[in-house]
Amino acid sequence: MTRNKPDTRLGLAALCVGAVWALVIAYVVNAQLPAHALRLPGDRELRADIRQVAPQGWAFFTRSAREPRLEVWTAPGGARAAFVPSPPEGRAAAGLDRTSRTWFREVDLLAGSVPRDRWRPCDGPVPGCLSRADAVTVASPVTRPTFCGTVGLSRRAPLPWAWAGSTQKTMPTTVTVVNVTC
Repeated sequence: MTRNKPDTRLGLAALCVGAVWALVIAYVVNAQLPAHALRLPGDRELRADIRQVAPQGWAFFTRSAREPRLEVWTAPGGARAAFVPSPPEGRAAAGLDRTSRTWFREVDLLAGSVPRDRWRPCDGPVPGCLSRADAVTVASPVTRPTFCGTVGLSRRAPLPWAWAGSTQKTMPTTVTVVNVTC
């Protein structure tokens, strides 16, 4: 069996393109990492340029695991959290339906619309803290809102891994009640 020259050239071209992209990715990742032992040739000279071209690095694709978790409570004095997007299925599993992603963005925008001085510390169960909180009125920040009316918001930092064996299993929480006008 003899090889066809165009097939060999095509394979070699694909290999070269793959190698170039692997090198580009290596330089982008290297530029985004904090100080470490790995140094690529020309890294110091290219670091500023790479950060200009790819300023977010991998942060564009992921959320920080250390950012506070926001929860929405349907009845501020109630004991249940509001709608939580279900696991993707069908179109959503393939990434074609991004509706569940808009929910998180709406919650972030709602929380950002509340003045800092309206968030109250909560030392007990969240529903009890919400029932004692004063409401603030906020206009819905999205065109097709999921939340209208009175909802509670709670913000809690995730439990650090270092505390996994600790007896303290809860992190400080802040709460607020929002009257969302739609």
